[in-house]
Amino acid sequence: NLSATGKNRIAGAWVSFNGTGTVAIRDSHNVSSIGDWGTGNYGLYFGTGFGNANYSYAGVCDNSRILSLNIGNTVPQTGRLDVDVRQSWTSITTDNAYVQVIVFGD
Repeated sequence: NLSATGKNRIAGAWVSFNGTGTVAIRDSHNVSSIGDWGTGNYGLYFGTGFGNANYSYAGVCDNSRILSLNIGNTVPQTGRLDVDVRQSWTSITTDNAYVQVIVFGD
């Protein structure tokens, strides 16, 4: 159900970042910084928080890696989302040079 103003039609946040070495944002919208919690574990901090933590997210990586929610670190919050990058064939967390995440929600 889309609002009359179309606010739910645009991403609330998105980011493209380098997840190797010192993590660095390449480009973003409404992601103010990235936390590095160890190999393949990252935190995305939103510049303006969401109205609730029931937002939806998706992400992609290169080199046969997959992106997953990291609830072992923290559950999604209105101002932060933690994600893992894992090797698709072993599920072991790994750093990745190209990580992109998009978030939709109120």
